[in-house]
Amino acid sequence: MLLVTRSFSPPLSKLTVLFHSTLVKYLKAPIRENKAIVSDSGQETAFVLTVMSVTVLVPSGWILANLENYKSHN
Repeated sequence: MLLVTRSFSPPLSKLTVLFHSTLVKYLKAPIRENKAIVSDSGQETAFVLTVMSVTVLVPSGWILANLENYKSHN
């Protein structure tokens, strides 16, 4: 006995069709060929890395330098 199965798909609503057509329109949008203009200089990168390092290391260094004061402050 050979069973033949058919996939059943219910009829689509108007909202589903509208959503699908809109989605397809945006997915097939043209891709821009222009590249982004990036103006990061070496000086700017060095400055940002320095500020971030100081922001992390100075408070940590302060706590480690005054660790004995914190221990005896009970």
